[in-house]
Amino acid sequence: MRKRLQPDLPVEAEPLPARQLLTGLKPEVATELNKARQLIDDRINEIMGGFAEGKKNRLFGFRFGSVDALKTMNIKAAFKTLSIDDNLVKMKLIADMDCHGKEVKEH
Repeated sequence: MRKRLQPDLPVEAEPLPARQLLTGLKPEVATELNKARQLIDDRINEIMGGFAEGKKNRLFGFRFGSVDALKTMNIKAAFKTLSIDDNLVKMKLIADMDCHGKEVKEH
């Protein structure tokens, strides 16, 4: 009952620190991954901006899943889910990585 009385606090996509990318990634890959992460964060914030203030997370979750789940799926799947044009980055370099730079295999 307590959870019902507490309003949903908005959780916007927060950019990941750039220093996480530098471990073991080539500079070109790190640059493209940074671009992709920025595009994903911008799109999440754009979508959430269109929802009612107290229901942003819930409405976003119904349509796309949680923000954390989006950031752990591979970049190609995240772009497709959020309807982001994959020609904005060199998708070949980063398609199988998540937002943290780790390899993710499609399920």
